[in-house]
Amino acid sequence: MEKLFDLLKKRGVDGWEIFYTEKEQYDLIIEASETKSVESHISRITGLRVFYEGRVGFSSTTGDDYEDVVEAAIETSRYGREAIFEFPGKTEYRDPERYYPGRWPLGDRILEARHVNERLKELYPGLQIQGKLGYEDRFVRIVNSSGFEGEYRKTVYTTEMLFMGSVETGNLFAFSARARADGPVPPVEVFEDLLKQLDGVERRAVIKSGRYKVLFAPVSLLETFVEALMGGIYGPNVESKATPLYDKLGKRVFDPGLTVIDKANLPGGERPFDDEGVVTQDRFIVKDGVLKSFLTDLYYARKLGVEPSGSTRRGGGITPQISINNLEIFPGDRSLDEIIRKLDEGIIVYMPMGAAASNFKQGNISFNVTLGYHIKDGEITGRVVDTVISGNIYENFKNVLSISKEREDLYFNSMAFRVPYILVDSMEVVTKDGS
Repeated sequence: MEKLFDLLKKRGVDGWEIFYTEKEQYDLIIEASETKSVESHISRITGLRVFYEGRVGFSSTTGDDYEDVVEAAIETSRYGREAIFEFPGKTEYRDPERYYPGRWPLGDRILEARHVNERLKELYPGLQIQGKLGYEDRFVRIVNSSGFEGEYRKTVYTTEMLFMGSVETGNLFAFSARARADGPVPPVEVFEDLLKQLDGVERRAVIKSGRYKVLFAPVSLLETFVEALMGGIYGPNVESKATPLYDKLGKRVFDPGLTVIDKANLPGGERPFDDEGVVTQDRFIVKDGVLKSFLTDLYYARKLGVEPSGSTRRGGGITPQISINNLEIFPGDRSLDEIIRKLDEGIIVYMPMGAAASNFKQGNISFNVTLGYHIKDGEITGRVVDTVISGNIYENFKNVLSISKEREDLYFNSMAFRVPYILVDSMEVVTKDGS
């Protein structure tokens, strides 16, 4: 890296940032309820951003060809965005121990995978498991011309599990994933949670199209409400006024019982600073229904006149991408059992499909229910199939009927989530069974 410093000085760039990362990943892959393979990946990437003649350039390398990297970064600056922001300066940050490598022997993982595979075959012969049991070691270092210099090393253990296949009521999918820094997530924990979602799966409920109360389970909440909310507060969408939230900062947009936080540290997602060197901290996105912040990188923070959210991420040597660190939704005061018992009629959704095609920027959500149940007078009557639910989060989540005390810790794409079950009123439901 010293050679890179010297080259940058010689080329006379106006400012620079070096992002270096190493990652070693070791996964046991499960396919069709069989141990398929052991996969290991080792990567080392150096990314360089420069300010040159008023614009931002970027280049990266997996080797040490630093002269080429510097020249490429300068060349791309001709087509880059304006250098209207500054890199973070020297900053104090707290970096608690989160590096615990090599604590999940392969033999243990193979035995645990075999155990859950055999149990599922006994209980539901038509279903199979796909997933992975693994861990990764990651090292990140950032140095820039404004004086920031930081590094951290972490270990993340992950257990991902997808049930897929068919039962008497048709095809289904059920998914969960968890992570920890200090040791493995026992596969049986994830397995048992998924089994609970299958209670009643072999009975089919016949319902009519209409408007229903909908109880979102954690995974379904992430793939619908959270995705739409992230689109609504995404810096570029705010700057272009493509979201109805562009002028709603400080205003109530959801039910007063709803609070959402961008968390600096949740299991598996801990890091002391983001991938631009902004120190991570807990930050309200929504507090008591009021919109408190947008998602921005350094560039869009300057464009919007707000503080950077400190939540950018990089992958594969690309430039920083606006994201969240981790996400927590505050719990409510009623148990899940109580919410279900007191529900006159509604649908609980565990697994949606097709929600990604929704217009999230406008808050619209629409999805097929691949795993969900009809509830009548506090009892599950059976599984709903061939059912589509649609609505808009800025309408449906203004009237939250209940939020559960229970919350689940989940982990996707290097981000950790802690979310409850949320019951909302009157969403549009269309079924193949008709009206």
